[in-house]
Amino acid sequence: MDVEALTSSIKQLVISSGKFMQESNTFEQAEERIMHLEENDDQFHKYELVKLLKQEIEDCVGPIVDEELSRCNEGGHENSFDPDTLVSRITDKVTKSHEFNELHRDITKAVHKSVEKLVHNFDEHFRGISEDDSPPGTPKQRDPLQLSDEESNLSGSYNHEGFLFVPLQQLQKYIEQLDKKNNIQTRRAALKSLTHMSLNDVLANDESYQRVWPYLERGIVDALSEDEDQILQKKALSFISRGFSSSQGNHRELYGTLTAFLYEYFADNTRQRVMKVKNGLDATRQELSTVLQAFRLMNDFQKHIPNYWVRYQTRFLNDVLEKTVMLVSVGGRGGMEIQPFLNVTPVHLLALVDPIAEWFTRWTHGSYSRLPLFEVMKRQHGFLESLVKSILEFVESRRVPFDLISEASESVASQRGTVGSHQQRFTYTGLELEYFYFVHAINIVGRILIYKQGLELFPVKIEGYKDEITITKLICAICELVTNPAGHASNFRSLTAYFGFLKLKLVVSGGFEPSIVATEILKKLCYSECTYKVCLCKDDVTNTMLMPIAHWLDSSIPEGSLAGEATLRNIADILSVMASKSVGRRHLLYGERGDTFSRSRSSAAHCLTDFCKKALKNALPAAHGQVSRLVSGSYLFLCRQLYNNGEGLQAIYGYDLHTVLSETWREASKALNGVREKQSAASKEIISWEEELKDNLLSYATTPKGVLLMQQSTAMYACIEHLCKRHRNKIQVSSLEKFGYGSVITQIAGTACGMLEFEKQGLVNLLCQEAWDSIEPGEDLEIPFQPKVWAVDAIDKSAHKPLVNLIHILSNFTSVFELLGGEKLPVNPQYTFRDRPSSLIELLDRIAIINTNKDEDKMHFLFNVEQSHVFGLRLLNALTACLDTLLLLDSQFKVLDTLISSQTTDENAGGPLIIDAISVERSHILARALIIGGPSERVLPSHSLNDAHSGGLELPLITSATPQKEYLLNIASKSSMKQETELSRFLVESKSTKLDAAWLEKCKTVFCKTIENKPDATKGNTLQDVLERTVAVKSTISAEAIFTASVSDSESGFKSFKLTTLQELGVKKAIQYGVHLKQLASTSESQENLTKLLRHAGFFLKQQQRQVGSNLRSLNHIYVGFDWFAATIFLMMRGSYDRSWKFLQSFSNLASSAYLWMARMHRSIHLPASLASSSISPILFSSCHCVELLLQVELPLVYHAFRMSGFTAAQICQLWIRQCFWNYLDWSEICHYVTMCMLLGIDYQVYMCVAILRHLQNDILHHQQQQDLVIFLREQPITGFKVGKHLEYMQKLEAKYRKTVLPDMLHLSKP
Repeated sequence: MDVEALTSSIKQLVISSGKFMQESNTFEQAEERIMHLEENDDQFHKYELVKLLKQEIEDCVGPIVDEELSRCNEGGHENSFDPDTLVSRITDKVTKSHEFNELHRDITKAVHKSVEKLVHNFDEHFRGISEDDSPPGTPKQRDPLQLSDEESNLSGSYNHEGFLFVPLQQLQKYIEQLDKKNNIQTRRAALKSLTHMSLNDVLANDESYQRVWPYLERGIVDALSEDEDQILQKKALSFISRGFSSSQGNHRELYGTLTAFLYEYFADNTRQRVMKVKNGLDATRQELSTVLQAFRLMNDFQKHIPNYWVRYQTRFLNDVLEKTVMLVSVGGRGGMEIQPFLNVTPVHLLALVDPIAEWFTRWTHGSYSRLPLFEVMKRQHGFLESLVKSILEFVESRRVPFDLISEASESVASQRGTVGSHQQRFTYTGLELEYFYFVHAINIVGRILIYKQGLELFPVKIEGYKDEITITKLICAICELVTNPAGHASNFRSLTAYFGFLKLKLVVSGGFEPSIVATEILKKLCYSECTYKVCLCKDDVTNTMLMPIAHWLDSSIPEGSLAGEATLRNIADILSVMASKSVGRRHLLYGERGDTFSRSRSSAAHCLTDFCKKALKNALPAAHGQVSRLVSGSYLFLCRQLYNNGEGLQAIYGYDLHTVLSETWREASKALNGVREKQSAASKEIISWEEELKDNLLSYATTPKGVLLMQQSTAMYACIEHLCKRHRNKIQVSSLEKFGYGSVITQIAGTACGMLEFEKQGLVNLLCQEAWDSIEPGEDLEIPFQPKVWAVDAIDKSAHKPLVNLIHILSNFTSVFELLGGEKLPVNPQYTFRDRPSSLIELLDRIAIINTNKDEDKMHFLFNVEQSHVFGLRLLNALTACLDTLLLLDSQFKVLDTLISSQTTDENAGGPLIIDAISVERSHILARALIIGGPSERVLPSHSLNDAHSGGLELPLITSATPQKEYLLNIASKSSMKQETELSRFLVESKSTKLDAAWLEKCKTVFCKTIENKPDATKGNTLQDVLERTVAVKSTISAEAIFTASVSDSESGFKSFKLTTLQELGVKKAIQYGVHLKQLASTSESQENLTKLLRHAGFFLKQQQRQVGSNLRSLNHIYVGFDWFAATIFLMMRGSYDRSWKFLQSFSNLASSAYLWMARMHRSIHLPASLASSSISPILFSSCHCVELLLQVELPLVYHAFRMSGFTAAQICQLWIRQCFWNYLDWSEICHYVTMCMLLGIDYQVYMCVAILRHLQNDILHHQQQQDLVIFLREQPITGFKVGKHLEYMQKLEAKYRKTVLPDMLHLSKP
């Protein structure tokens, strides 16, 4: 190939493509444009280089292609390949040919020679070309002076003309020309030549280039410092800008050059150009415009470099950090008291360019740069000291007008005759400069304080201050910006400033007003849990924040000293964020000392609740006037963060805020009825206020006791209506609450009154329909032969959540009774595919209670028969985990008979059973329903078909009402040899001792030792004696024997008392369990005795019940469930009717009977009428509430796992207690539980529930992640739990919390 011709054609291509390279900002962009030149240049195929290459390729490749085509045609293979295959084959042939490889080598060699020739004779070939010689269409070059301000940043391109290399000698020549001894024209020419060079060449990593760089840097700094020649300064900035935008590995040198210039500019105090703060800032000054552009360029680099500096060496990062901190440390501080000698510092101008210190935020975002930055600041502490001093002096001086920047700015603008929101600004006063400094400083300091390493920079010693500045002192100073009314602006304006080349728009009062800035900084500190305890959870800080509120509550404070509404709302915003975190909430409740559950009236929570209560009642001191609804709503939302959990509700309960809130809501509701038809601003305000009040009332329902308070406020129906509306629309609970309405719905649904309201509002029907739609085609399916994708698992992901949601709301028996009690299964003469269940009983009828013998129509009209039926059986399995619900379903709907009948139809005549997912699921339900027992007293079969296959079907399927023997574990009978224990010896020795408080204390000690050391031997007659003697002692203690009533005990009376069908089934279950435990001998006699006991106890309790006019089914009957506690006592007394009745009669006088004996408090006359008619048991609103209260403190992971799952600890504990842990614990542990609660105190019921949840902690956390926590807790027994092993932990809980828990449980008249 002719090298001369190739050289000429390459030269033409370079000159012609110049316009495309000039449009590029980086070398990579230029390279990309050259690679795609054919797509962008219409003249591409007319270039000589293109023609030359095409001719060479045609001469070499043409014959090969022709030969291959001829061979294919002559060989008769024209149909063997399609066009694509033929082209691919020929291409492969050409690229592998010897001729093509030779051509490739020749062209590569010729191109190298041509490029070397062009580079070697660069001046000869390219320097002489003028703009007129450029190809047509090439844009003319602009003078750098005409560049807009946008081109001074990193994205700008300062005349990126060429990317050709230059020898080192040429670079040294330019460096010599840059020396400030030369004249201006020479230096200009040198800089112009440098801007045309490749920055990769100038900043090459070669040692020879690195040696000359310091000299080049000196020349550029001198050029930037040349105040007399603006063109020279601009060319120097152009060089640095091009380096930032095109050079990849040399940003450190360029940034160092920029910071060196700025450092010299501010460090040389002898020069006349150094500005004084008192004189303000005039951007029209020639040298100042260059400095501002340099700061803009530096700040852009600071914002962009964190995205890339992980690619560089650590030396690069450290060098950038060191130079930056060194620069911003230049100059002293004077504060808002502007002193004559105070110079403008780099931070002043950096604050003008970046008021909120975005550069520092980005630098501290990742630990890669944050940790080294804090290390540098620790060594060079002057920067931090200046920032802190600026904040403190700003607070101390308080010389801040109501609208500092706006007023000062307008006064300056009016002097220049440019007042207007869209006019350019060139001048700022000294106060404005200082204020920008302050805003910059407080943003940086606020960012430092949110990191643990940043806290280590404090305390700092500042000149002029006697003591060191601690974090607390600094935070208190920032708080004063929020709390001091003199620092708040009343108007909101915008300030738009134009610094010659820099456009800067700042929103003043909306974002940079002092109190707003301080408020945002303090709120950000609250979000950092690792540090805000150190920063904000201090009594001094809280007292500073609460001072304006205390003034409003103090009638002696003059009105002029009161904080405005803006101040009050800012304080509420900060404290609300603080209260949404557990650490901050506890600080507000208990103060810095953190005395858990202390009720000090001096704590912040009490001050805030008192203010909120009086603001809602318009009961603030008359001399002060009243606050607006916006302020009242802000503090109500703050109090909501306190009372929406057990700890906060416990602390502020005495203020009866729920009562005031409900009264305020009723007033708003009445006002709303009068203006509902009007579309005025006032009516919209009332509507919003009424909705806000309901929403805050609803937040009480996050705790069991809160549900009762909401019910007692008579606003339950309105709150549930509001809840259902928000739940349907999927509206977030609030900006500070994470977990939605799941736990709230579960808490409310755990009460009969709540479930009734949910049914009225359609929530139950909605959940049933969602469950149906997840397994069967919905109403929107038009083509029945195109169903949804078939599920692989029996319960796939789409159906799992609806199943769990249903189980959540059906966790409590009384709630289920409100839906199903007295109902009958619907009878449909004909089913269709479009029949969509709209209630729980219809859903159970369609997919759960299916008799395969009789209900063929039900199965026929299901698209997904197996999946839908398994879904129904899983739901049925979860429901029947509650023994009362099992008895209800069996007594009303004959569920067990239906399941057994369906199992037998699956058996072939004389052959094996058909094993499928449905039969396995039925067998599991039947095993759980037919056999009662703890984890070591029965065996449960597999829960899924996969487990059944892997286990080899060791357990046969249950096909009758009598389970096979494989499901029953042998329980050792009573040993003939008497096992003596310390407790039994004590009982024998103290038989003649007086039963008093002293005996009780000794018995407690001996009992604890015995169940810890010999738990298996502590049973039988020993526990019977302990129970009987304990009740006898406590009956003489007035604090324990709180229930007294004269009732008839005639035999004829209780013989007329009838048990319900449900209770009769329960008697059979209890006797079956007692026989299995070998506690009972004769089935028929025991059944007769237990029936007699339950009738006697039922008649006895009925005489102590109120007549309640209620629309609740559970309140219009005697106790609707089975009396599991009475059955437990009957078994413990080994079937003795006389001993059992005597014990129950005496025990009914004790306070502990309200919590162990579920039937005791049903409509009881010992409860206030409002409580008795609420259907909410003391077990729920007191015992279970205390469980959640202790969980929040002792086991926060478990507490939050429940909150996230949407289930609640109160509901599972209520289930355990209701049925005395039957099916969950072994019989021995149940006996220990009953004895312990009677002997050691009823508060041990709470401690035992907490101990069980602690025992299950790992399982709870695992199943919360699997999103099946409610299924696990309801269906699985509590394996491995022994009361004796956990007694020590329960005793520790007693020592810490008895003063809180026990009084709460004993004060039933006012829960």
